[in-house]
Amino acid sequence: MTGLILLIALGASDALVSTKVHDLSLKLPQSKDWKAQDTDENNGKSRTVASADGEAQIDLSVFTVDPRREASVCVEQLLKALGPEGYEATTVGGQPAYKKVTFDYLGEGEEAKKNDANKVSTVSYVGCNGQTKWVMSFTSKVSKAPRFGVVLKRVIESISYGGK
Repeated sequence: MTGLILLIALGASDALVSTKVHDLSLKLPQSKDWKAQDTDENNGKSRTVASADGEAQIDLSVFTVDPRREASVCVEQLLKALGPEGYEATTVGGQPAYKKVTFDYLGEGEEAKKNDANKVSTVSYVGCNGQTKWVMSFTSKVSKAPRFGVVLKRVIESISYGGK
């Protein structure tokens, strides 16, 4: 029953497919309604997946940790570099991580802020297992939270390290 409800909530346009970005395995949206772009970076890779309607976007960057270190030390260093304000400790893929939720408005000036249709949320995650570190942000319109909240939950639950 839960699977049927999840399938209905996700819909065919938000189907998730297993993928690998550098040394991180996870499921990301992949269909005609989502567009993906990969980018090589120094010591890592990035992938952006955006809905064709412009209502959601996932940005993921994954890097090798050099030199390797304890997962907790690695994630604390990553958090310090990003600025720790607003992050809450969590666990992703069985390893330490942090999560932060922020809200903003699309558009310029006070007029944009008066229109709830312009309100967006960004959920940011940072994580590390001592060998691989990653940063992900998921931005979507607040009005679409029921749809995209399910997508984000499934993406985060699918993360595993080491290409498993």
